[in-house]
Amino acid sequence: MISEPCHLKSATFASLLACSRDAFSGRLEFCAGSCHPWHLYFATGRLVWAMGGSHPQQRWRRQLKLAVADPAERTKLARRVAGDEQKARAALDEYAGRTRCSRYLVRMALEECLFDIMQAGEMNATSKGLASDRIQVRSFPGETLAGLPVENLPTISLKSLKRRSTATWQEWCELGLQNYSPRLAFVLVRPDYLHRNLSERAFRNLQSWLDGRRTFWDLAYHHRRPVSQVASAIARYWELGWIDFVKVSDLSPHSLTRSSAGRRDGHQGPGEPEDDSTFASLSGDMEIKLRQMDQLLERETVNLALLSDRVLRSLECMALLSQPQPQTDWSLTLP
Repeated sequence: MISEPCHLKSATFASLLACSRDAFSGRLEFCAGSCHPWHLYFATGRLVWAMGGSHPQQRWRRQLKLAVADPAERTKLARRVAGDEQKARAALDEYAGRTRCSRYLVRMALEECLFDIMQAGEMNATSKGLASDRIQVRSFPGETLAGLPVENLPTISLKSLKRRSTATWQEWCELGLQNYSPRLAFVLVRPDYLHRNLSERAFRNLQSWLDGRRTFWDLAYHHRRPVSQVASAIARYWELGWIDFVKVSDLSPHSLTRSSAGRRDGHQGPGEPEDDSTFASLSGDMEIKLRQMDQLLERETVNLALLSDRVLRSLECMALLSQPQPQTDWSLTLP
């Protein structure tokens, strides 16, 4: 076992690239502050899976719904796995191949892991006032995922993964969400405002999403969109105070065997995605409203400027009138 501290972004990816270059097989453990550790698994230099972190059962439910279309099959699989992440990964590989989503599941698991590592490190550095925070990386050679056929695993480009992960984190920060986790859910604060400013279709879709249970990651998996794109679609409503974020607890393995059979949580199964144009509709509605507000503000600014000019002129006239006038001697002086 090797233990080493490393800088947040560059050294994290450097560790992954080194494992790939050295054809490493085993597990890397990343720890940042008080956050739950993440475990990244390599098989002969190929990054094949990530597990751990916070809300592992929520993540398992998302993966299960994408990989297994039949609700009855989901229930059977959830009972067989019973919360064991290694068994879950091996089982998902079997089902994901049928629905052709294996590569997507692996990539999303890795991106979720790397996002958490970057956010945890940044928040630790900010809270401690340090220019560079350090996370712990520990290597466990030989600890691989049992029962996983390495030859059938999808190959994920580490360079592409680094590019996507850093871009997602940057976009997340640009939205002002750097201190907010994608594991947060949403609630409506001012549905009346949303209803007035959105189309009926966009409002109904948004209302169904913001139920206090679905998180950023839930919507990202469901719509197969980057989590930053999901955030971008609703960030403006949060800035306006029309929606808010709430914490949710992780599920228990037992609850998965109940909810996976039915759809009591309101999620649709794989193969039944909601219309992806909804994101464009939400953004489009808001763009129209913002343009209208900008035009109104521009007109009001022009009117205010004209009014200010008139007021200024009036004040100047009043100032002139209030000044004492020089006394003129109109008497005639006779020679």
